[in-house]
Amino acid sequence: TAHQPIALHDTVIQDIETMAPKAETTPKVEELESENTSGGGGGGGNNAADKRNVSFEDEAGFVGQWTLGFLTPVLRFGATKALETTDLGTVKSKTRAEPSYGGVKAEWDKTLQLSLKSGDRPNLAAAIFRAYGPSHFYVAMIYYVVSALLGFVPILILGDIVAYFEQPNHETMVDPWIEVAALGVLPTIIGILQTRHNVVMTHLGVYVRTAVSMLTYHATLRASSYSRGLSSTGEVINIMANDAQQLQRFLSFVGLTLVA
Repeated sequence: TAHQPIALHDTVIQDIETMAPKAETTPKVEELESENTSGGGGGGGNNAADKRNVSFEDEAGFVGQWTLGFLTPVLRFGATKALETTDLGTVKSKTRAEPSYGGVKAEWDKTLQLSLKSGDRPNLAAAIFRAYGPSHFYVAMIYYVVSALLGFVPILILGDIVAYFEQPNHETMVDPWIEVAALGVLPTIIGILQTRHNVVMTHLGVYVRTAVSMLTYHATLRASSYSRGLSSTGEVINIMANDAQQLQRFLSFVGLTLVA
């Protein structure tokens, strides 16, 4: 009877090992991506998934970032099984919490010092804008404006081609075959420009949301007891969640507002 507990313990362990699910043999994203290191998807390889602290986008080349080719291994793997969080890698390095907060905090401190000297009210939006880099925003707006202007070109080409077939003496702007080829090329260019604009503005939206949330959180940690009594916990959480998310949504559609 002294050995019965030990025997019972061994039996339970064997039953658990028998009932435990076997490890899946489905290839992981990094294996699928390693097959794509020859340049598939425009530079989306380089074993990005082997480095969990590096995102697929950071590892992608120029063509891969413009065509979103770095998503090809993830989409291919998603066709075989349900994706997990670890299969997606990490976010872009610039939009992570630490660099986002660090960059905005440095610019905000400079803004506060200048406002104390000039007496003007500090502008948080300007500080965030400078921290992220104004050039990224301006270039993204140029992408969207150019794509919107190019959207009128296929309409003009179709009108010219229709007039060419209806009116025997009509002279097209260029050779008709060039116009037909442009009808196939221009939508692709427009789509690439709009996609690049959406990627940049999405990163900016995440950057702003992260920075505002982190600034609010650190402000609550440094607040005095009297200041904490002026705002409830729900109000602080609402700023960190809902208000910051509204800023992110606005930046996603700012291109439409500009073109309109």
